[in-house]
Amino acid sequence: ELQKEKLSDIYYLPRSTQDVENLYLTIYAKKNFFFGKNSILVGLNAGYKSNQSSDISYTGNYADSDIYKNMVLRDFYYLSQSALLGGFELGYTRSGLFNSRSSLFINAIVNSAAPDTEDWTSPDGNIKFNEFNSIIIKAGLTF
Repeated sequence: ELQKEKLSDIYYLPRSTQDVENLYLTIYAKKNFFFGKNSILVGLNAGYKSNQSSDISYTGNYADSDIYKNMVLRDFYYLSQSALLGGFELGYTRSGLFNSRSSLFINAIVNSAAPDTEDWTSPDGNIKFNEFNSIIIKAGLTF
């Protein structure tokens, strides 16, 4: 999958802008295993996030404040960093729970992003990134 992402944020108080453009290339592989009314889904993904451009403009006071540096700049540096991506998915489905068309499902997805350089540090040297991990858990019933 090839995906282009363009993030344009405008903050009015104080007036500032943030523009980030990334290109994602991701490969997915999924396989369902069926056991009667039960099925297990196993999936893997791998990819690369390439930062195409990024720009931030802050016109407010206190640009050296901890809040600005630890929240706004940290977010901007994370969004504008090229990274290696990877993850896996595991799901369970039980069909025919109440009737022939109903089912119960539980799904867990774990994703990781690591900078494409071994030890990435922000331009000012204050913010360091090693990796970013996320876990998504879904459960539900279909009727």
